[in-house]
Order: sequence, then C-alpha cells, then structure tokens
Amino acid sequence: MNYLSLIKALVILLLLASCTPIKIKVEDYHSKTVALIIPRIDRSHEKMSDHPYFFTTPGDTVKRTIFRGDNKINIVSTWYDYVEYNEFGEQLIRAYGGNGNIVFSSDFSLNPLIGISRQFKSNGMLESKGIFSRLGFLIGKSYIYGEKGDLIKVIDNDKHFKYNYKKVLKFCNEHNIPISTQLVSGITKGTSIINAEFDHGKYYWLIEYDSNDPEKKNSYLLEGDTGKILSVSIVNER
Repeated sequence: MNYLSLIKALVILLLLASCTPIKIKVEDYHSKTVALIIPRIDRSHEKMSDHPYFFTTPGDTVKRTIFRGDNKINIVSTWYDYVEYNEFGEQLIRAYGGNGNIVFSSDFSLNPLIGISRQFKSNGMLESKGIFSRLGFLIGKSYIYGEKGDLIKVIDNDKHFKYNYKKVLKFCNEHNIPISTQLVSGITKGTSIINAEFDHGKYYWLIEYDSNDPEKKNSYLLEGDTGKILSVSIVNER
C-alpha cells in the first residue's frame, strides 16, 4: 500500500469511527437503550420554506396523519405551533412562532435526545442553526447568518471540551444518573447537562438531576478537558 492509499484508509477509518452511534439508556417513554445517531448540518443557508412547517389562521387547528416510509407521523398545526409526533407520542419536530413572527424549531426525528435547532427571521430567512440536546448542551458547530442570508459567525461548541458529550452520557449511565427525554411545559424533566465557561477561561460540564427531596437537585461538576470530578453536591431547585 502506497503512502496516499494509507492516508485515504486512515481518513475512512476516522470517519467511520466518528459516525458510529453510541448506545445510551434513556429512562422515559419505553425505558430503552437508544443508539444516538447524530444529525449533520453544514454552513449552507436555508429558508423556512425548505421545511414542512405549516401554520393555520388564528382559531384554527388542523390535525392530520402522514407516512414517511413505514413510519406513521401525526401532525398538529395551529396559527402559532407546528408539531410532529411518532406513533408512540414522542415529539419529533416542533416549530413555533408562526405567521410572520420569529420562528424557533427543533428536529429530533433521528433520535429522541440530540437534534437540530433552527431560528428563522420573520421574513423566513435563517437566523441560526446548530446541534443540541434536550438535556441542555450544544455540540459541533453552530452557524449565525446576517440579514441577507450571509454566514457571519461560526461557533465551535466542542473546542474546549476534550471530555466530550459521549463520555458525559456514558458517565451518567455508569453513575446511575437518569437520562430523560420527557418534556414538561417545554422543559426536559429530571436531568440537565450544560457545557459552558463558568469561570473566565475555565470550561466545565454541569450535571444536575432529581434527588429524593423534590426541592433539591443532585449535582456533578466535571472538568471540560479531562472529565475530572471537581465537586458532588446537592443544590436547591431553581
């Protein structure tokens, strides 16, 4: 094998490794282990008309059922909301804002935990898009667009987190921290995981989940670079 062929083979192996879904135990709906297939996005511009969102006139609600392949999809549309559910009642796609307002959308059609977020301007042009989890963290690159659809900013959400989200989710499973996809009033119930800069130049994973006291949460603080446990505590519910 020559040098160029070796390089190509290594690139293919790296791509296959990056695409291999990880299996995570999820508590809600069916208490099942799901393979997380991470959605892909790129820097290309989009318009709201590129997506299936359909809003009605005020006071009207439209319910319908469609099939995508063998999958049954139930759709509910109002003047403000567009929601797609699968046959188990799990929310796949939601867009809200509607009818000339700023529209926010989320797409969890590939898996129940990690999806694509998009924000559209009132004229239907894309404002931003990125990959995020219902638990609260962002991964990969997020893209911000100007008034004319030009790309003005790229944010690398993984830059300061060598201890990545896959390791954090496995950490949760190993430490019996429940991973939930159940939504209550638009907020994921139970567990939140945030990756952020909490101190100047210092990046952490903050994991909070339900304790035996309904007024308090259990909390882990992990170093973003190594995953080292910095603190374990109980915090008051916000």
